[in-house]
Amino acid sequence: MDRAVFRRDSRGALAMALLMAMQALVSGVGATTPPPTGSGDWAIPVGDVTVIDLSSRPSGQILLDGDLYVNGSLTLDSIDLYMDGTSDGHRKITVNGTLNLLNGSRVLPYNAAYCYDFLVYAAGDISVHDSTVFDACDMQISSSEFSISDSSLGTDVYINGASDVVLDIENIELGVDVANVGARVGSIQVSSPLDDSSAHRISNISGSDTTSGAILRIDPGVTTMAGYSSIDIIIREIENVGLHMESFSLSSSSSITEVEYSLPWDGESDDFRFYEMDFHEEGVFAENWNVTAGMHFSGGGGIVLENVTLQDVGDE
Repeated sequence: MDRAVFRRDSRGALAMALLMAMQALVSGVGATTPPPTGSGDWAIPVGDVTVIDLSSRPSGQILLDGDLYVNGSLTLDSIDLYMDGTSDGHRKITVNGTLNLLNGSRVLPYNAAYCYDFLVYAAGDISVHDSTVFDACDMQISSSEFSISDSSLGTDVYINGASDVVLDIENIELGVDVANVGARVGSIQVSSPLDDSSAHRISNISGSDTTSGAILRIDPGVTTMAGYSSIDIIIREIENVGLHMESFSLSSSSSITEVEYSLPWDGESDDFRFYEMDFHEEGVFAENWNVTAGMHFSGGGGIVLENVTLQDVGDE
């Protein structure tokens, strides 16, 4: 797949995480903590820098009959991590340090009947590059330090930290089909506040063309209307994914541009929705749109349309 990034820092959180891990290994700073050989939790203490790849794990697999606690730094490179639980949420991954998933790594349940919890706390940092997160009960990211690129998500991801984030979301597949296990639909739901002075880009987000349910929801005003004076949002190549933009208040210097959006079906949850939007003053808010799906507006104020092609537009 092409480069894909879901990150806060445009300078590249992934590159920085890898550089720090490499420097620590070369300098000999920090111990390493391999996974347990039997049942038990796998805890990466503060100061540890642990890298598991095919040279140290030729099977490419880790079966964890316990929980994973990342307080130091853990990198999984080309590794499948199976969480072995006996009920939903029985096993969990918690990140207060740094977790890197690289080069085809996968995190998934050992028993397909039971999901696992995946929690990245405010102090944590997660990078997912060319990898898969499959069938977590959900993935909660409370940190503003995250990077998701070239990856597939077969789970619901919630970005819900208190700090401002910059959205640069590209080339992400919201749905995973694991052989002999089955398919799971994914979603990304952002309730963290957005950086008002930045350009936010969302492009090449895809879901299944036969199964509905994949959703990308941007809702920075979950509890109150989020007001933005100069925010710019660019949306390109969204296909087979419900896109919901909710609880925004935009002034005339803000814009939502270059929208390219299509769906093969109509449905209440699987369409392009603007809920509780408030467009203020004069200005070009919507420019260069091509939307071929059910579309719904809700909210007050006015919106200026320029070079816009819409189908099935409703005003709620």
